[in-house]
Amino acid sequence: MKRYLKNPLIIIMSFVFPVAMAIGIMGDSNDNSKVIGIIDSDKSEYSENLIGNLSDNYKVITYTGIAEENFDALRNNQVGALYVIDNGFQKNIQNKVAPQIKAYKKQDESGAIIAENTIDKYIKEKLQDNFNVSKNLISTSIEKDESKDNTDFIIATLMICYFMMIGSSIITEDIIKLKACKVLKRTIVTPNSDRQILGGMFLGTFIIQAILSSVAFIVVSEVITLSNMNILLGILVITLCSLVSTSIIVATNRWIKIPSMANLTVVMVSLISFILGIMNMSLLEFSNVPNIFIRLSLISPFYWFIEILNNVSLIKAIFVLILTSLVFFTCGSFKLRGFIEED
Repeated sequence: MKRYLKNPLIIIMSFVFPVAMAIGIMGDSNDNSKVIGIIDSDKSEYSENLIGNLSDNYKVITYTGIAEENFDALRNNQVGALYVIDNGFQKNIQNKVAPQIKAYKKQDESGAIIAENTIDKYIKEKLQDNFNVSKNLISTSIEKDESKDNTDFIIATLMICYFMMIGSSIITEDIIKLKACKVLKRTIVTPNSDRQILGGMFLGTFIIQAILSSVAFIVVSEVITLSNMNILLGILVITLCSLVSTSIIVATNRWIKIPSMANLTVVMVSLISFILGIMNMSLLEFSNVPNIFIRLSLISPFYWFIEILNNVSLIKAIFVLILTSLVFFTCGSFKLRGFIEED
């Protein structure tokens, strides 16, 4: 573990890069507190005036249709909140009825308070101007429906796992170089058993990757808002990813002797696994997708990471990931002396 911590590349790939990338990419998408969406079904003078008032403090994006058809604007963080002005907005006010404005948000945000106050104030003033009603007797109901979308949380966690697996290529190359430089050969003359030496190498890898990536996840979650985040599931996925990553290191070190090829192999396995997992996540939004694509994604650890993050088939996903790790460990299992003495 001390050796790995002295290698700046491992710290950069397992901590610095994922934090920088997640904050850089997702930080911008979360900066939506000053952007709101409006569906104006009334299209009256009153509704246009209300939108004008909201435009004083927000960038207003207008949408058509019903709210459910425009939820992608919330999911993709294009707007911080979506407000619906129903048909009959002006008529209700003229009939001395305070209309309801429906608000759809991913979560309660301080940026939405000004919008809701603006809506409330506008309706009260209109009712008071038309009918001389006391402001204290008027209340506006704003219905809130928090979306359960957790895409930001999933993407941020998967990104951290991806960089962890990419960073494991550095450890793979380092172990092969230790063998080439005869450093490992000198360890077998110590009183420690082969199992202790080998276990120390790979247990250290598992612990370092899990800790660095978990800290990266916590830092990202503190800096940017991850909607519907479950920190326990996030750390569980990162720990399982470290287990899978370590098992891949074991298998790669057993079968590939050239450092650069071992490095490239781990990188390619990580990239393909990430693409398959993300591809399946995207394909779920479409219908009539060939089953071959969905089945192909089942071989990717990232598919099962997503299952855990969605809190779906939790036990099954954990079992599959542990079994996958055991397969790689078995494939790469070897006697330390035999590994060292191989040319």
